[in-house]
Amino acid sequence: MKNTIPSLESLLQHKFLWLDIYIDSSIHTLNLITNEKSKFNSRKEKLNVQMHHASIRDV
Repeated sequence: MKNTIPSLESLLQHKFLWLDIYIDSSIHTLNLITNEKSKFNSRKEKLNVQMHHASIRDV
């Protein structure tokens, strides 16, 4: 009869594989958020310059 209980080693390998995937996807998500924040700040800065040039002070 074959042993159907997975070994501790295989369970840990599986768990660490999913942990690696989770960490990679989290890093990817953080990079996307950082890129979007950078784009937003750039657009905000351009808008502030336009408003300054138009002498509008209601920021």
